[in-house]
Amino acid sequence: MAPVITALDVSTNTEEEKELQAKGFHKIPTNLNEGIPGADNIYLWYQKGDQPAVTRVQVTFNKEMEVGLKDYVKIEKNLNSGTTGVPIYMWYSRAAGTYDVPIVDVTVTAQASSEANYLTARGVWEQVTCNLNLEAGGNYVYAWLKRQKPIYICNVTATNTYDRDVTLFNNGYTRVDVNTNLRAEGGTEVFIWYRKTTDEESSLSALNISTNYKQYEDMQKAGFKLVDVNLNENTSGDPVYLWHKTEADLDKVRGLVLLLNMNAVDSYKAAGINVIERSLNSGNRGATIYMCHV
Repeated sequence: MAPVITALDVSTNTEEEKELQAKGFHKIPTNLNEGIPGADNIYLWYQKGDQPAVTRVQVTFNKEMEVGLKDYVKIEKNLNSGTTGVPIYMWYSRAAGTYDVPIVDVTVTAQASSEANYLTARGVWEQVTCNLNLEAGGNYVYAWLKRQKPIYICNVTATNTYDRDVTLFNNGYTRVDVNTNLRAEGGTEVFIWYRKTTDEESSLSALNISTNYKQYEDMQKAGFKLVDVNLNENTSGDPVYLWHKTEADLDKVRGLVLLLNMNAVDSYKAAGINVIERSLNSGNRGATIYMCHV
């Protein structure tokens, strides 16, 4: 069996780079502050070996998001160091439950064209869906995880409080670390979650979004199931809902991301990625966010 990722770390200066190199870590050469003049050079590092493997990676940008990560290792380095962006921290876990698949490689992208290439890699690469330059300007920067086996998505849900986080993490869910109400005045912090599997037969065959009553009815008629959490909770915008479907003999959903970079829409479409052009912030002044899946 090929070596797996056993630990992650971050450097914010040359001294930390030397320390990590001495410990046998490998540097990913893409600056996490790419495109921000004068910002610190931040790099993600990984260590390879035998088991136990890293299986989960999450990102937090507020204290409330940390509550559910009791069994995760926090990397105590701000990924937005030296910028005006919100403090961002990366966490990882070596959980080995039913829905966990070992990570065998890690990389970082800072260009939309590269994102599309990884998303269409047949379920092997998974995006850590949080822009690591969040609210700092610069490029859209994402970490990517290569799984030991191809993965599919078998469940989705959403939360508008942090009360269920511990339960969802314990049940093998991944939080998509993008507030669907980003920049929406007064909006509740709402997050989409999904659960991975290597079993193609039990996986979802389609995802969709409704932003008005007509679309809501259309989803029901088409046999989609509702995730009963308004992704536009407590804003002046339209009710926005996530829908999912499971049908035999259809292609299965392998990956889900939330797209904030509207300049990436064309490259995503050209790569065959399903871009649902119904903003999760429909009807308010928040950021335009599209759900995409492959």
